[in-house]
Amino acid sequence: MKIGTKIKQQRKKKGLTQKELASILGLGGVTTVASWEQGLSNPPAKRIPAIADALDISVSELLGNDDAKPKNLVDLADAKVISIPSWELSPAVSQFFLKKITKGI
Repeated sequence: MKIGTKIKQQRKKKGLTQKELASILGLGGVTTVASWEQGLSNPPAKRIPAIADALDISVSELLGNDDAKPKNLVDLADAKVISIPSWELSPAVSQFFLKKITKGI
């Protein structure tokens, strides 16, 4: 998926208008965002982290790597995980996984 398509998809998923996204990114108007979304231009590399942050996705996901690690605990809810009953884990193992989850893995 092209970056402009990804920006548009994630912007709409987040409920933002082009104007709102432009404002968050400190851009003068919507024409820059519209140009990215239409594939007429690509965002400069220095803006990629800010765009990903504004859309609540990782840079890797924005750039097209759908196998990116979850960015936060909300993303973990959508991830495919194996459920292991807590009584089958030792306290040390449970603490290890709890620390990993709360640190964003």
